[in-house]
Amino acid sequence: MVAPATLLFYQGIVCHGLLKKEEGLEAIGRLLEGSPHAPRRYTAVAEMMQRDLDGLKDDSLDHIARRMDDIRRRLKLARAGPRVRKIEDGVIESLDKMIKDIEDKQKQGGGSSSGQGSPSSNPAQDSRILGGKGPGNVKKRPIGTEADWGDLPAKEREETLQQMGREFPSHYRDIIEQYFRRMASEGSE
Repeated sequence: MVAPATLLFYQGIVCHGLLKKEEGLEAIGRLLEGSPHAPRRYTAVAEMMQRDLDGLKDDSLDHIARRMDDIRRRLKLARAGPRVRKIEDGVIESLDKMIKDIEDKQKQGGGSSSGQGSPSSNPAQDSRILGGKGPGNVKKRPIGTEADWGDLPAKEREETLQQMGREFPSHYRDIIEQYFRRMASEGSE
């Protein structure tokens, strides 16, 4: 038997991944309504997914990139069928629309009018090193050797552990301390 919170959580995850905005927001909303009975980790992730889906605009670059990831995932699973073709056509249509909008803005003088020439309004004509204002000198800093990589002075290590204790659950601190002890014992061998 599946707990309702678990079912709603996984429905939200699937809808979020497939960019089914309305269905995902509905499942997430129902999960959050019953949040006193749902595991805290479910509600925390559900709140993040809700904010993400609320902010997702159709035909935005983010939306296009996510659809392309979905296409890549489906093709990797050998699911190249009519559904994938429809998503591909939608991506191409969205990109064409975005390109047309940018071209229209440039034709209307929507480019840089400040006279300073931003990189997008006045790209370099050739591939070459462009002049800059700085001398190009870089300070070389000692980064240590491979043997002492990750070592911190005792005071800084303690401050870091204290900060982690305030920001993360206590079992994370135990795991991190075990890691440091293991690294110290391996280094002394």
